[in-house]
Amino acid sequence: MTNTATARLFEVPDVPAVPLPRAPWVWIPGEGAARTVLPLLGGKGRGLVRLQEAGQPVPPWFGVTAAAFRLGLGGLRPEIAGRLQGLSADAPAAVRAAAEEIRGWIRGVELPAEMAMEIRRAQAEALPGDGPLAVRSSALDEDGAGGSFAGLHDSFLGVRGRQVLLDAIRAVWASAFQAEALTYRLIRGLPLDGIEMAVVVQRMVAARVSGVLFTANPATGDVHEIVISSLYGLGEGLVGLGLDADRYTVDKATLAVEIRLGLKREQVVAAADDGTVRTVPVPEEDQGASSLNPEQVLALARAGLDLERRLGRPQDVEFAADAEGIFLLQARPVTTVEEHGPAAGNRIPWDHQNWAENYPGVTLPMTYSVTRRLEKVTYRCFAEMMRIDPAAVAAHQVAFETSLGYIRGRIYTHGLNRYRLFRLIPGISFHRKALLGLLGVRPEEVDRETPDPEPDVLRRWLVELPRLLRVFGGIGRDFLRVHHMVEDLLSAAGSFQSRCAAMDFHSMQPHELVQVYNEVELKLVTRWKAPLVNVFLLRLLYVTLRKVCTAWCGDTAGSLPQQLLRGEEGSESARPVRMLLALAHAAHRDPALRELFLREEPGELARRIPDDPRFAAFAAEVERYLDLFYFKGVHEMKLEDLTYRDRPELLYRMIQGNVTRDDPESLDPDVLEERERKGRKEAEERAFAALRGPRRAFFRWLLRHVRTLDRHREEFKFMRLQLMGLLRELLRAIGERLAEEGILDQPRDVFYLALEEVLDYVRGNALTSDLRGLVALRRRELDACEAKTVEPPEDQFETFGMVYHRNRYKARRRPAEEAAGEDGSLRGTGCCDGRVTGTVRILRSPADAPRLSGEILVVERIHTGWLPLLPTVSGLLVERGEILSHSTTVARELGIPTVVGIPGLTATLRDGQRVTVDGAQGVVTVLDGNSEKHDRTDSKVRRKP
Repeated sequence: MTNTATARLFEVPDVPAVPLPRAPWVWIPGEGAARTVLPLLGGKGRGLVRLQEAGQPVPPWFGVTAAAFRLGLGGLRPEIAGRLQGLSADAPAAVRAAAEEIRGWIRGVELPAEMAMEIRRAQAEALPGDGPLAVRSSALDEDGAGGSFAGLHDSFLGVRGRQVLLDAIRAVWASAFQAEALTYRLIRGLPLDGIEMAVVVQRMVAARVSGVLFTANPATGDVHEIVISSLYGLGEGLVGLGLDADRYTVDKATLAVEIRLGLKREQVVAAADDGTVRTVPVPEEDQGASSLNPEQVLALARAGLDLERRLGRPQDVEFAADAEGIFLLQARPVTTVEEHGPAAGNRIPWDHQNWAENYPGVTLPMTYSVTRRLEKVTYRCFAEMMRIDPAAVAAHQVAFETSLGYIRGRIYTHGLNRYRLFRLIPGISFHRKALLGLLGVRPEEVDRETPDPEPDVLRRWLVELPRLLRVFGGIGRDFLRVHHMVEDLLSAAGSFQSRCAAMDFHSMQPHELVQVYNEVELKLVTRWKAPLVNVFLLRLLYVTLRKVCTAWCGDTAGSLPQQLLRGEEGSESARPVRMLLALAHAAHRDPALRELFLREEPGELARRIPDDPRFAAFAAEVERYLDLFYFKGVHEMKLEDLTYRDRPELLYRMIQGNVTRDDPESLDPDVLEERERKGRKEAEERAFAALRGPRRAFFRWLLRHVRTLDRHREEFKFMRLQLMGLLRELLRAIGERLAEEGILDQPRDVFYLALEEVLDYVRGNALTSDLRGLVALRRRELDACEAKTVEPPEDQFETFGMVYHRNRYKARRRPAEEAAGEDGSLRGTGCCDGRVTGTVRILRSPADAPRLSGEILVVERIHTGWLPLLPTVSGLLVERGEILSHSTTVARELGIPTVVGIPGLTATLRDGQRVTVDGAQGVVTVLDGNSEKHDRTDSKVRRKP
């Protein structure tokens, strides 16, 4: 039998020559010094120890350690090392010759008498009786970061008798040097010296059903799915021979099961008399039936989930079921998925959608650090507004510090920490869903692992409600003075802006500029409670307005509230839009100017219009716009972005877009304002016509406050833009100073630094004084993000474990099922992502193989004998087989687009046909009738080192 799935406990490819005064040759579970012996047990042995520690059912076993391997080989080690010298994967005949010679030496080794006695003692104690045994290979460096060695070392089933056991152990040792294993090492760049082999001797399960369980889908890389493949008889039929099997795909979150039954015509069984294995037919009535019942599928899925949580990464588990139940035979980490997923714990949902409009694409570190700093202050002001106990705020300091994340140059909201802050609101549990909805949070999406328990009736009414009423009582007091709070902050902001306008930042020293920033934080940022109170009250009252419009005014469409808020006068944030429309209207009314706008490019307009006396008044208005709104730009919240003052052609482009309109009235600000006032008046008439008495008075009061709060919200938006504009000018001035002093190469480099790094450098608190080195590092990372040489993250996704390690930043989705093409496309199961186009080479046996150079290999079945050919092909197509066989595991490790289980493959394709293989979707598209030409230009084969 070939090697089955195993698990790695420690990534220790090389074990010291003598880890103990006398390293044990044999180890029985339960004996002392387990942790010391553990590195000597190899991948499979370490995996069995972990399974037992996890409380999983494991057949009795003992291990023959790598210390026995060293002693058994004795003086052969120098000869073996010499014979391996100079071998290359490009010379398979030399590898085979060396392998056969070395294996012959090892099979002839006589085991020391003391060692043989130790093995017999272990057999008598751990595996009493004469039942058949499984003798399995367990190399020390298998299932590690270097590779899995799936199926490349020999294991033996049905072993009976002491002498046969000793012979089997020698044969397992010899398999460490067989041609397939040596070739695999050469392909993966692994050393040939220092090979170590342990052996696992295990009670053989009289399996009615066997199979393999992956806690991450090995074909798609989906870490949210468990894939179970099972068939009748021994597992050799699945992992070694690639017989057809049943497949069960289990969703980890819901445990919903998707079933695909195979036609299981054959099974591998052990003979009752001598323990040898053979292939026999499956009874016809069982061939299409499910080999596992629903309870067994769920039990296996739960066992897999428990294992991966304990071990911290997805697991590949081999199992067998007999009359007594299900046994787990081996476990090893999955080496062919990029992510660890839920196994790593620490699930964090991330969301970019709230930031995408103002921070599209890659955002530089300075903008992120400033935004994060502002957000931290905002949440502290929010805690004050919601009357959260200061002790609770201090206890959740980490949540306040990490409410935002920065992933591949993009700003994200940390969903759990944001929610954790909201959970601190006193009385939130009284009506959690409604109150969190008012704050824009959906708890069911972000807290499924640790949902808040619902309070009992007494606690809800006697504890939570009074707490919540005190919160709303405080907000009510804020409501009485909210207009004063708003006016006070807006006045302070206006005064500060006026004072800064009189400063010449570019003539100030860095420490003076830092002092200005300190004033920004002290006088403006730390007083951000007013905007929060304003927004919260606006949400509360606007919800009330919508309900009143529906219930009292018959507004079933829900459009009346927005119509009532149209045409608000004195809105500061609307000034830039009105001025822009006025400029476009003026250009539209001037025939010469309009002709120029219709004919020239924006850059030419920006150059010619200011110098043309005919357009002096228009140019003066453009200059006035640039002076008033010096902070405006395409992405004005990004500090590194250029403004219209920096690139006036961008403003001319916007004006040009409006000038080309056919409706001149749509450009007249006065006409537009009149239209808005008219719509607002009509909405008022419609609303008040349905109201009488107290309802009318309440509605008038409610509408007045909603309009005022809405106007304040727009004023705060405008103020925030002004604040970011002020910070941009401050930072540009600091960048100029740092560049003048030779600390940075150019002023703009300051935006590749974090605000804290600049402030600490000026103040003397910096951890490094090499700002130029930091900038170079950030440029390399972010330039790759800009060029998309690293894949950009999606707007919403989850990460697990360490955020920047083994996470792809992709939203979970099921690939759309692709129907088989009418052009003769073939369909199977995709095993390895990637697309390749080339000519096919249909082979019946590895022995018949010519020298291949990038063709697509087509076989009926795949086994480890094909391994030496895999590095020479660009794709792999298999007619019969499963995604969990050892050979497809190796193909995935090598990054070869692979599709298995393609009905009628070898009968349909002809040698030399040109096809395209989609290894993710499992689709093979036939491109022509018969072509020997191979094209690697569109190949996306990912060769893993």
